[in-house]
Amino acid sequence: MKKNNFWDNAIPIGYYDLSHNGLNNSSKIQSNWHYISYTKVSKYLKKNVHHLDYACGPGTLIGLYSESKSVGYDVSKLQIEYANKKYKNHNSEFTFDEKKIFKRKYDVITIMGLFEYLEDREILNLLNKFKDSLSKNGKIIITTPNYNSFIRILEIISNFFSSVNYSKVNINKLTKTRLLEIISKTDYKINKFQKFLNFGVLFSLFSLKTGIKVENFISNTFNNFFGYLMFVEVEIDD
Repeated sequence: MKKNNFWDNAIPIGYYDLSHNGLNNSSKIQSNWHYISYTKVSKYLKKNVHHLDYACGPGTLIGLYSESKSVGYDVSKLQIEYANKKYKNHNSEFTFDEKKIFKRKYDVITIMGLFEYLEDREILNLLNKFKDSLSKNGKIIITTPNYNSFIRILEIISNFFSSVNYSKVNINKLTKTRLLEIISKTDYKINKFQKFLNFGVLFSLFSLKTGIKVENFISNTFNNFFGYLMFVEVEIDD
């Protein structure tokens, strides 16, 4: 209940969407952070794909990056109202009714930036709930912070300067070892694991294009050895 109150009361309506303006935003690290993350996930969101974005917030991923038949779910009624008003169309809809989303089958389920706010048992329960919602060969795409990196320092800086402080709800400091251990307790197999979004994104202070170029250069040069975020693709292990 405390966490639900946080998402309803501490996060301004449309906060993530308004702070994300892609390449039109001249100098915000946060904007490029979202752009790089969403672009990576968008490769899965092609036409004729049935997609669920769980914890979709104001609907930015679906509204700007999905070509799929997408459904967005979030616990915050206010964020869902914003998403429906701005992004709802014949290919996308948004709901805060969790029961509704489990009545369908999905080819792809995205869970971006949620696990750090859940306890291990909550992550396990959520993954297990999705088993019956995946179509054959369906995949779950997960992104979450990598706490074997300097993300802790970035979070301290962000909480200090940002209008939103996540310190009270950011309870799970996941690393590669811990994340894969949790997934190993489920019926899913891991198809892909990768670290991404390295310190090159900080060059977005100069411009978004510079941040993207430097981030890509570091990623390619060091074969994704560095990364503030973890990317995982899983599917049911038959």
